[in-house]
Amino acid sequence: MDDLIICGPNNKMIAIFKNQMQKVFSMSDLGLLSYYLGMEVNQVGDQITLCQKAYAAKIVEMCNMTKCNLVDTPMEERLKLTTAKDGVDGP
Repeated sequence: MDDLIICGPNNKMIAIFKNQMQKVFSMSDLGLLSYYLGMEVNQVGDQITLCQKAYAAKIVEMCNMTKCNLVDTPMEERLKLTTAKDGVDGP
């Protein structure tokens, strides 16, 4: 099975192209794209939004991290960094 995504600004031209393709190939129209290669696709008006929330959740589950505590920042807040090497203060 091969998937084909057809997009463009002119719905009439898209319909003509799909009709031409259906004359040559056995194919079905699945309607608006909603999920492709791990990406959720949301189409509203003239905007298309891509999201990988389900994919990220699957990775978290695979790593047995579903019960971990959530944090907004990936590091300790107000951490003071230094240029010292090996934990020894400067000269």
